[in-house]
Amino acid sequence: MASSLIGSVAGGWLAARISIVRALFLTASLRLIPLIGELWLSTFVPTATQVVSVTVAEHFFGGMLTTALFAYMMSRVDKKIGATHYTVLAAIEVFGKFPGTVFSGCLAENIGYTGLFSIGVVLSLLVLLLYFPLRESTSPPKMNI
Repeated sequence: MASSLIGSVAGGWLAARISIVRALFLTASLRLIPLIGELWLSTFVPTATQVVSVTVAEHFFGGMLTTALFAYMMSRVDKKIGATHYTVLAAIEVFGKFPGTVFSGCLAENIGYTGLFSIGVVLSLLVLLLYFPLRESTSPPKMNI
């Protein structure tokens, strides 16, 4: 938990110093490090130190990414309906994790941990492609009420 909190502070620090889109891309890229680490650990019987090290890195970089993502979402809301808009975006972000949590056990049972972590790495790489269109859009959307 401490690692996640420290990562969140680091993500906030980063988002305050570079553009939010760059912070989002950088933290999503860094998040690949522990995901690749988990994939690597699934190929042999790891030591406790190896598991703890990768887990600490996962929580740290996950905290960074979460803070950068939420900062980005805050920057995109329409100020007239900011609280509602942000809440809907946050709910979508949380709900987006739901299928992975529900089906990961079945997937791991059928394709093994190496297969499961491989899917995670590929999906995380594909997410990076979403950031290129974001570079073009710098102003928050306008809503007519």
